[in-house]
Amino acid sequence: MGKVKTHIPRFIVFEGPDGVGKTSLAEKLVAYLSKEVGENKLLFDCSPGKTPGTIGKVVYDIRHNRLDVAPKKEQLAPESLQLLHVAAHVDKILSTLKPHFKKGGYVVLDRFWWSAYAYGRLDGLKPTQMFRLLQPELMTWEGTPSPLVFYIHRKKSLSPGEYDQEQHFHLLQRYYKELIRHERKRKIKIIEIENEDFDTAFAQILRALE
Repeated sequence: MGKVKTHIPRFIVFEGPDGVGKTSLAEKLVAYLSKEVGENKLLFDCSPGKTPGTIGKVVYDIRHNRLDVAPKKEQLAPESLQLLHVAAHVDKILSTLKPHFKKGGYVVLDRFWWSAYAYGRLDGLKPTQMFRLLQPELMTWEGTPSPLVFYIHRKKSLSPGEYDQEQHFHLLQRYYKELIRHERKRKIKIIEIENEDFDTAFAQILRALE
């Protein structure tokens, strides 16, 4: 393995509503980057997480009503549900992501705190409420490399499911857009990718990394 190319970001994030194809694009990019930086140096993870035994897995199962011993998602106040996500994210940052960055590693993340914001807004929370709820997580991210965010969007969802109604899909896009405006003011690098054709979208991602 030769020297890692200096233009490859240490931290890459894929964001967007369910069904825009971000996970597939992220997985393909991880396969590509593994050859560039080495599998041991590259960490691919999702948020809140699906690893058994983690807070993230518990929160994921609550979000998708997969735990018989837990309250149904509909029984939780939106604020409570988002605080569970924040707890899972903080745990992941401290236990997994920060140690990996400290070793000089690279991270590709499928979903960021942005998703908590957008889906919290969909559940009826105001922007000010969401930023207050997110403060513990935002503080925990301090000291990590600034992310390059690929925001993926489509006209229609590829995988109708929990948020399959067209109205929900477009509302989520609106909430992500308001967050993009906020984050660009903070000088976060954001690249919007239209994923109507997978190969074209992936080619755009590679060009952005040149």
